[in-house]
Amino acid sequence: MLTDLFLALLDKRNQQARGNPILPALLYIYCPAASGWWLAGANPEPVFDVAWHVLDDFSQGKTLKDALTEHGIGEAVLGDIEKYIGEVATYRSHHPMSSPELSPLFPGGRFDPSHRLGSHIAIKKMGGWDKVLEYARIWAFLLYDWQGDMNISQDASVQIKLEWLAITSRGVRKAVYFPAWVWTEKIGKVQREHIGLLVEDGRGHDQLRFALVQASDRTGDKAWANLPLVFGLQRKSGDAELFQSAFKIEELMQMLLPLAERATSKVSFPLRALRNPHACLDCGYKYLCYPDKVKKERQMPIFGEASLKMLQR
Repeated sequence: MLTDLFLALLDKRNQQARGNPILPALLYIYCPAASGWWLAGANPEPVFDVAWHVLDDFSQGKTLKDALTEHGIGEAVLGDIEKYIGEVATYRSHHPMSSPELSPLFPGGRFDPSHRLGSHIAIKKMGGWDKVLEYARIWAFLLYDWQGDMNISQDASVQIKLEWLAITSRGVRKAVYFPAWVWTEKIGKVQREHIGLLVEDGRGHDQLRFALVQASDRTGDKAWANLPLVFGLQRKSGDAELFQSAFKIEELMQMLLPLAERATSKVSFPLRALRNPHACLDCGYKYLCYPDKVKKERQMPIFGEASLKMLQR
């Protein structure tokens, strides 16, 4: 799930510069079908990203209770969530490892379904009951797991803020604007910044996205106090891993323009769907690739015949 990339596509500054090669190259790596839709003029419809919403709500100074209430979660469910957080804390105290509550042996998280009746619309919007519990788990635990893995001192004052970064590359005349979560750590007069990009567990860092963000500038008159470290924040385990490129950075950047050129090909194969159709459910362009699922709420997505013809025009 690349919410940052889909939000970048919706930014008006980037929509006015669809010819800029950076976003088509990033989309082509994600899925050629997505780059095909973007270059055809279509905008994505981002799905509900639990981790992203937690960061957004937390950064605004809300409490967990206030945030869940604003999402439409009722009092009966809030009590179950508070109990669930206590169960996770107890289980973690007896199992000192990364997110032991993900184990099938974890006994918690079982509550009376009748408590959810008044909150069913909000629960559905958030992706289901499991996603609601995931929201609470990220808020109560993973934010601090990530912080520890980024070596942010427990004694520091920490601010998490969404910033729009200006990213560019050699041979690209104009920057594109890209959202990223910046963690600012302050101890006395010493200030350090870290950038956290959300990633799927076990899939490493998508190289070009991380390299471009690592080389980014702040927008406006602001500048980095020191060059920030870029971490991949794993959505499930709570691990944060420092970005290490598998390529020489210069060689990686040299791939950008050829990738963007490939994105303009007349044929945009839906490689993500060919690898794993269920992975498409997190894509902002699923409404175009899977119109049948949108209409009939199928459990197994069926790639639209008209969509396939459009992408192979």
